[in-house]
Amino acid sequence: MRIIFKFLTIFIFLGLTSFSVDANTEEQFELYGTVYLSSHPLANAHIKLQNSDTGHHVSETYTNVDGRYTLPISPGTYRLLVTPPEGLNIEPVVINNIQITDSDLQQNVILLSAAQELSASVLGLNELPIENASISVFTKGRESLITSLTADSQGEFTIALTPGDYLLSIRFRQQSHLG
Repeated sequence: MRIIFKFLTIFIFLGLTSFSVDANTEEQFELYGTVYLSSHPLANAHIKLQNSDTGHHVSETYTNVDGRYTLPISPGTYRLLVTPPEGLNIEPVVINNIQITDSDLQQNVILLSAAQELSASVLGLNELPIENASISVFTKGRESLITSLTADSQGEFTIALTPGDYLLSIRFRQQSHLG
């Protein structure tokens, strides 16, 4: 009878400890999103998460080929640093005061590249300049007009555009050189 009693006591003790809950365990959530360069997903961007109060590093990752990232996160206030891959000449972005309270959070990031100047000349037959040509710049699929401008008397124009694919439409009046 004593052997059964000891076995029963050990079983009850082990059973009770297996159901204990650690009160210090914090709930885990996910901070996730997509990083875009203009309107295109950006792969290999470095994502770093810092505690806003202490500045301490919490977690980091890189975006996948679809520009997506996911970081495990506990409730708190954070700072997200997004650094584009080298060679893109784009400044890192900092997003402050990301609040995590009781659920996952989606935080998409759009990086805008600095505009670069495009200088060109509108030339006609025999490479003669076409003065006052009207230039319209559209998105690649011609979904929307970005800007319009007029070439000078030498057919030259300069425009600032962010890197990307564009469609230029050039219109001009045929000039008569009759005397």
